Parts: sequence; structure tokens; C-alpha cells
Amino acid sequence: MVVIRSKSQLRLITKAIHKVSTFVAYCPHTFGWYSEQLGEEDKEAILASVQEKFGLSEGDSLLSVTA
Repeated sequence: MVVIRSKSQLRLITKAIHKVSTFVAYCPHTFGWYSEQLGEEDKEAILASVQEKFGLSEGDSLLSVTA
């Protein structure tokens, strides 16, 4: 359970939820039903595309909330 103590915390959590929701919605369009048919090179290309689209780099977390 998360206790929200300020409007700034609420905004931060709302932005994080939006980022995660957008990412989750994007994944099925990227991977579809073909993930088992993809080679390692294809999977790496998809990962790079997702990282670029969402401004992520290796080791980044999708959700990081601090008060």
C-alpha cells in the first residue's frame, strides 16, 4: 500500500503509472504472437526499439518512485 502525502507525490505516481501503462500497451504490438519465432538478433532489435521509444537504457527501471 502507498500513502500519498502531497500533490507532487500524486503527480509523480500518476506519471509513473502512465509510463508503465503505455509500455504495457506497446508490448503486444511489438511482439505479437511471434515471440517464439524470433531469433536473438530480432529480439535485440525489438529491445533496442522499445528502449529508444521510451527513453530507457540497459539497467533502467520502468518505475522508480521516491518521496
